[in-house]
Amino acid sequence: GSHLRPDGPEPPAENERTAGQQTVISTSPCAAAVDDAADGRVGDRGVESCVFCRIIRDEAPAFKLYEDDVCICILDSHPLAPGHSLIIPKRHFSSMEATPPHVSVLLL
Repeated sequence: GSHLRPDGPEPPAENERTAGQQTVISTSPCAAAVDDAADGRVGDRGVESCVFCRIIRDEAPAFKLYEDDVCICILDSHPLAPGHSLIIPKRHFSSMEATPPHVSVLLL
């Protein structure tokens, strides 16, 4: 299991909260817009409101540490520790399992 999604029952639907349960981190709107494509790639719906897409298009501020054709690395705007950074693929995928190996290897 992951610290973001521990093993056990499925979390409530996005933005849904139930008394006595932990707060669930909601996904971005673009993560909920999964295509039916066999490759697991996410469609373009919701991309306009995705903060990471806006950063990649230079429409939102971020301190870029690295960028190439596949991913971008930025400092987190609300760091958990000094130097906390995020490595973000430039394409949307429904999950890490659906992310092609040539992309996921760069995110680890």
